[in-house]
Amino acid sequence: MVGGGPVGPAVMQQVLEAGLSVCSIDPSPKLIWPNNYGVWVDEFEAMDLLDCLDITWSGAVMFVDDHSTKNLDRPYGRVNKRQLKSKMMQKCILNGVKFHHAKVIKVIHKESKSLSICNDGVTVQVTVVLDATSFSRSFVQYDKPLQSRVPSGLWDFGRS
Repeated sequence: MVGGGPVGPAVMQQVLEAGLSVCSIDPSPKLIWPNNYGVWVDEFEAMDLLDCLDITWSGAVMFVDDHSTKNLDRPYGRVNKRQLKSKMMQKCILNGVKFHHAKVIKVIHKESKSLSICNDGVTVQVTVVLDATSFSRSFVQYDKPLQSRVPSGLWDFGRS
C-alpha cells in the first residue's frame, strides 16, 4: 500500500483477514490526516468505531442546488480523525503489517508484479499496489480533473 490515507488502514485490515501480507509505504505513518470526515453512524457502528466520533446528529440535510434541500433521516457523525487513525493503526500493527518509512516516487507495473521505488533507494516488489495517498492522489490518473466530477465543497467540513 502506498500512502496512509484513511482508506489504507481499512483495506489493510481486510487484506490481512484474507490471509495475505501487507506492506505500508508512507514517509509519516503517524501523521494525522488533514481533512475532516463525516460518516453514517450505523456504518461506523457496524465496524465497531462509534468511539471514533466527535459528535453525531440525528439527521443530515443535503443541498441539491441553490434553492432546494433534501432532509436525510439518518444519523450522521463527524469523525475524530486522531482516534480513528490510532485505533486502525493499532490493529494493523497487531496483525503484522510491515511498515516502510519512505515516500514512493514511482510505481512500475509489470505482468505479474509491481515495483514501488522509494526515495530512500529501496524498491519494494508487490503483487498489487493500492494508492492510499488520499487527497494528493499521487499515482491515480483521472480522465477528468477531480473538481469537474465532484461539486466543490459539497461534503467539505473544512480543515482543522
